[in-house]
Amino acid sequence: MTKILLISFDDTAGYYSERWFKKISCEILEAKNKSEVIKLMNQNIDIKLIMLSMDMDSKKALSIISYLKSIDIRVFMIAVSQSSDFNLAREAFRHGVSDYMLYSELNSGYFKKLQARFSDIENKKSQEATTSSTDLSTSKDRLLKHMLEVEKNYDMEDAMNKFGIKLKLNNLILCYLWVDDFQSISEKYDGNTIGDFSDNVKRHIDTTIRDICCGESVVLSPQEYLLFMSLEYNNMEDLMDRVYDIITVINTNLHDSMEISVSTGISSLGTGDKNIRELYEEARYNVKLRFVFGKGTIITPEISKKITPKKIDSIFGKEEKFIRTLIEADKEKAQYELEVLLKLIRNSDPGRLDKIYASYMEIIYIIIKFINEKCYDTVEVFGQNLDFYDIIAKFETQEEINEWIKDITDIVVSYLKEKRDVKVNRAILRVQEFIRNNYHNDLTLKMASDFVGLSESHLSNIFTKKTGQTFTDYLTSVRIEKAKELLETTNLKVYEVGVSIGYANVEHFSRVFKKFTGLSPNNYKNS
Repeated sequence: MTKILLISFDDTAGYYSERWFKKISCEILEAKNKSEVIKLMNQNIDIKLIMLSMDMDSKKALSIISYLKSIDIRVFMIAVSQSSDFNLAREAFRHGVSDYMLYSELNSGYFKKLQARFSDIENKKSQEATTSSTDLSTSKDRLLKHMLEVEKNYDMEDAMNKFGIKLKLNNLILCYLWVDDFQSISEKYDGNTIGDFSDNVKRHIDTTIRDICCGESVVLSPQEYLLFMSLEYNNMEDLMDRVYDIITVINTNLHDSMEISVSTGISSLGTGDKNIRELYEEARYNVKLRFVFGKGTIITPEISKKITPKKIDSIFGKEEKFIRTLIEADKEKAQYELEVLLKLIRNSDPGRLDKIYASYMEIIYIIIKFINEKCYDTVEVFGQNLDFYDIIAKFETQEEINEWIKDITDIVVSYLKEKRDVKVNRAILRVQEFIRNNYHNDLTLKMASDFVGLSESHLSNIFTKKTGQTFTDYLTSVRIEKAKELLETTNLKVYEVGVSIGYANVEHFSRVFKKFTGLSPNNYKNS
C-alpha cells in the first residue's frame, strides 16, 4: 500500500482521500509542522509521496523541503498552492520538490499515474539484486542524517540496530570535519567526479575508525563530513585525548593520501541528556572556530571555551588616525593603525560570520572612499577591477583576511607614495625653475611656496630632502653661478653685478661670493 504524507494542509485526511485518492490504494499520514514531519519520517521510511502545502508560511515550507532533501530521502515531493506565484514555484524547485501543482490541477487521474510510476520503480528494484548493499548503505546514511534533526532520542535504538549502527546514545561524541581550501580542490573536479572525491574521503575516515574505534561517518557535502563515535573511557580528559588522537590519525591519513587539510570541531559527550542535534550543532559551531584558530586545527569543547565572543563595534568613526597615515603615505604607521582597527574585529563570535565580514567591508569601504576622494581610480591603484566582498567571502580564516587587508593597505600606500613622489618632484622642478627665472628679485620661501601651492614648512622639508640643499642655499648657488658668468663675460662693476642678481648691498654680495668660490668678486674677475 502506498504511503502518502500530507504536510500543513488545512482540511482532514478524509477530505483529501475522498477528493484525490478515491481510486488509489494508499495510507494517508498527516503532519502540521517540521517536528511532526521528522517524527513521521523516522517511523515511516517507506513513504512514497509527500505533498506539501505552500499556502502556509512559505519560509517554513521551504525549510521542510530543505530538510527532506538533506536526509536524502528518495520520495516524490509535490508542492501544492492556491496561487500561481512564479517566484514561489521557482524557490520550491530550487529547494528540491519534484513537482509544483495548483489545487485546481489535481485530480485522481494524476495520482493514479503517480502510483503506476511507483509500481514501476518497485518492480525495477526487485529485479536488481546487486543494489541491496548499496540500498542498505544509503538507508544507513539517511538515518544518520535524520538523527541530526530529531529533537528527542526516542525510538532511535531500534532503528539503529536495524541498520547495524553500533552506537550508544548515552556515550556519543560527534566530530564535524571540514575540508580546508575546498574551492581550489573543487576546481580539479567537475560535477561528475566530485562524488569520487567525497567517496575517497569517507573511505579513509571509515577505514581509520574501523581499525581504531566504534563509529560511523556520513557525507554532509563534498566539503563536510560528520563522524559519530562511542568510546570506552576512564575520565573525560582520557576520552578527549582519545578523540583527539583518532582525529589526528584521520587528518594524517587524508593529508598523506589525498594531500588535503581538514579542520575538525568536536562536541562534548552525549550521555542521553543531550539529543543528537545538540551535539551536532555544538560540533558544527566548534569547527567554525577554525576561522579564528586557523586551518587544520582540532577544536575541542575545552578550546572552544577560550573564545569569549564580544559585540563587534562599528569601525566607522574610528578611522581618523588610519586615514592620516594614508595621507602621509607612511607604510609602517599605516600598518600599525590598521592593526588597531583589526583588533576591534578579533575575538568576535565566529558564529556570526556575516557581522565579521561586514566589519571587514567597513575597513575596505574606508580605504576605497579615501582613494575616491583623492580622485584616483581603484582599477589603476590595484591593477584590476576587484570584487572585494567576493574575495573576503572566499577566505576561510580570520588571519587570511587580515593578511589580505594588510596587503591591500600596502598597495594603496605604495601607490600614494609613488603619486606623492611624482607630485613632489614636479613641485621641486617648478620651484627650481621659479628661482632661476626670478633670482634677481628679493625672493623668499613664502613666494616660492605660494607659487607651487604648498606650505612653507612642507616645501622647505621636501626641497631639502630631494635636492640636498636648503631653499636659501639653492637660491644662493644660482645667484653666484650667474654672478660668475657676468664677471667673466661683461664689464659690469662688482656692485652692478650684485644688484643684477638680487644683492642690493655690495659688501654682503662680496662676502657670499667669497664664501662660495674662495675668491672675492674682484679677484675672480681678474683671475
